Amino acid sequence: MIVLGSGGHAAHIISVVAAAGRAVVVGCYDDDPRRVGGEVMGVRVLGTITALSAILPDSADAVALAIGDPRIRERLLQRAREHGWRCPAIIHPQAAIGAGVVIWEGCVIDAGVVIGARATIGAGAIIEAGVSIAHDAAVAEMTHIEAGVRILPAARIGRCARIGAGAVVLRQVVVDEGTVITPLTVVGPTASSSGA
Repeated sequence: MIVLGSGGHAAHIISVVAAAGRAVVVGCYDDDPRRVGGEVMGVRVLGTITALSAILPDSADAVALAIGDPRIRERLLQRAREHGWRCPAIIHPQAAIGAGVVIWEGCVIDAGVVIGARATIGAGAIIEAGVSIAHDAAVAEMTHIEAGVRILPAARIGRCARIGAGAVVLRQVVVDEGTVITPLTVVGPTASSSGA
């Protein structure tokens, strides 16, 4: 597997892949040329993402998206699809996934995450440590759910939203596309979904 990106998200993905033990990260690619030749968690940065050809290096069978910006993550996932690159969900073995949960490609699910029955996690979403997503909730593509967030039953999180650490999204609340919820905010019928 190769990792697209070489910053903090890349270090995190490399550690989750190692914990899962189902793949080996053979290299990283980043569009900052100053990082080429360096290392992330002992994994070499082999080149730039823009220079990466349509054919993955022989030792790689998949890519992982390690970019924080949701718009860039979305473009890279589209590129992976166009080239036929496999972009599996990266799920920590200490995550608890309920029955009937749907997790789309390119997601990163961290340790201690609990996802209830019939929830949906959209493509390219990042779900950090200790997040609890209740049954029937839907997290749209390219969202970023920070550590310790609680999403209650049937809540809907819009694409490219960012939910700050420790926030609580109440039952059946819809968080609009691109919304940023500040840490430790309660989002519900009497609270603003803007988080400000």
